[in-house]
Amino acid sequence: MSYGGARDRADMGSRGAAPGSEMTRWCVLCGGEYVAGVLECADCLVPLSDRQPLRLEELGGEDDEQVEYDFEELEPVGRLAIDELFWSNGIAHAWADSSLVVRAEDELEADRIIDAADRDAFLESDAEQVSYDLGDWDDGRRAQLTEVLTQASVEHAWDEHGELVVLEEDEERVDAIVDTIEFPDQIDINEDDELAAEEALAEDGLDPQDVLSELFVSADRLMHDPLDHEGVLSLVDAARLAEALPLPYGFAPAVWNDLVAQAQGLRSSLEGGDADDDTIIDQATTLRSTLRNFV
Repeated sequence: MSYGGARDRADMGSRGAAPGSEMTRWCVLCGGEYVAGVLECADCLVPLSDRQPLRLEELGGEDDEQVEYDFEELEPVGRLAIDELFWSNGIAHAWADSSLVVRAEDELEADRIIDAADRDAFLESDAEQVSYDLGDWDDGRRAQLTEVLTQASVEHAWDEHGELVVLEEDEERVDAIVDTIEFPDQIDINEDDELAAEEALAEDGLDPQDVLSELFVSADRLMHDPLDHEGVLSLVDAARLAEALPLPYGFAPAVWNDLVAQAQGLRSSLEGGDADDDTIIDQATTLRSTLRNFV
C-alpha cells in the first residue's frame, strides 16, 4: 500500500531554527524538526521529543503491505499518547496526517495495543457505568457477546475481574442482548408476523436490506431534525416492517433483536407524542450509528 502526501522532514518547517543550527528535537506526529530549547511543536501543539520519528518510506517500499489506523477523532495530545504506546512496545510506525501506519506483520500486536488503550480509557472515564458478572459464561459466549456489542456500537470493556462494563445509558439494550445470548431458546417468534412479512416480501419484492436502508436514512434525517415529516413517516413504516420480518440471513438473533428494539423505541417516541426533541435525536443517533455497520 502506498501513501501519498508524505512530507520530508527537511520540508516540515523548522520553527525556531536558525540557518546552520543543529536540529535536535522532533515532533513525533508531523516530523517537524526544531533546535534545542524549543519545547512545543508550532503546528501540532504537543511537546517535542528527542526521539526522531520514522517516515512512511522507512516502513517499507510501495510494494510492502501496511496497515493504517485512523485517529482523526483524537486531538493531537491523544495521538501523542498512542505514539508513546507504540514506541514503548517496540512497534515500528509512522504518521500520515492523523493516521497511524504500521507494517502488516505488526497488525495483531497493533490491534492488541489499541484495544488495551481503548479499554483502559473506557474503564477510567467518569461516565456512569454498569457491570455484569458473567463468570459462569464460557469463552464462546463471551466472544459472541463482544462481537454483538461491537456490531451494535455499544461501548464496553472487560475489567480486571472479568466483568463486562458498559455505560449506564446502554443498560437496557445490554440486558436484552445478554438475555438473548444466555437464553437463546426463549426468543419469542410470532408466526403470524413472520407469515405477514414473508407475504409482504413476496408481494412487494421487499428485501431486509431495503428495510435497513430505509431505517438508516430516516434515522439520519431525524437525528438532524426530529420534526422532519418525511423522516417520521419513513421511520414508522420501516420500523413496522422490521418488527414483522423474520430473522434475516447472516444476522445473530441478539443483533437483530437489538436493532428492532431500537426502531420500536424510536417509533413509540414519534407516535406517542410525549418524547421531547432531545430524546428523539438521541434515539435516532444511536439507531443510525448501529445501522451504519449493516448498510
